Amino acid sequence: MNDWLVVSHAVAISGRVINTRTNAAVAGAQVKITNGPADFMNMLDLQAKSYGRRWKHLRERPDRKSSTYDGHFHFLDLPEGAYTLSAMLSGAGSRYGTAQISVAVSLDSLGDLLMTTVELNLPPTTIRGQITDQTSGDPIVMARVSIQGSNESLYTDNQGDYMLSGLETGTRILQVSAQGFQSVSQTVNLAAAGTEVTQHIALASSGT
Repeated sequence: MNDWLVVSHAVAISGRVINTRTNAAVAGAQVKITNGPADFMNMLDLQAKSYGRRWKHLRERPDRKSSTYDGHFHFLDLPEGAYTLSAMLSGAGSRYGTAQISVAVSLDSLGDLLMTTVELNLPPTTIRGQITDQTSGDPIVMARVSIQGSNESLYTDNQGDYMLSGLETGTRILQVSAQGFQSVSQTVNLAAAGTEVTQHIALASSGT
């Protein structure tokens, strides 16, 4: 007869990675414990030595998880203490910034782990604003706003508002056109990943 060892794991930190601007789940984000209690950090050092060069290439580790399709992640069996978590979307270039949060893991009166729930808000690199009539100041509905040299475009809503997010950083050319108005191009500098730039644009009538 075989004896089976049943190992019970406890969720110490459970969380979700979401898009700051849209509140949508972010899948495939790397969530990492960047700091923790001394005994946890010492355990990581020992594991790193046992894995050797493979350690830094492991996608899933006691201190590193990937968010699932619905943005969720969790860490198991952590010692109590203060932790710092960071999140980033690997492979997305500079389209998203990073998120960081401090959490505490604690035990109940019986010495069992209490699950801590967190939310990491990942900021996309964004240009937003309002398109208006230069003469009247009224919002322009269904104005087309696009990024030159890309397929990133949308139309303004009923308030003339637009938001282009998940953009690469750098100097971008914003192009705006609307029926009955002169088209406009404006330069926008997205200096860092996760930056949000507000760019309001007034269009002059084309006289037609």
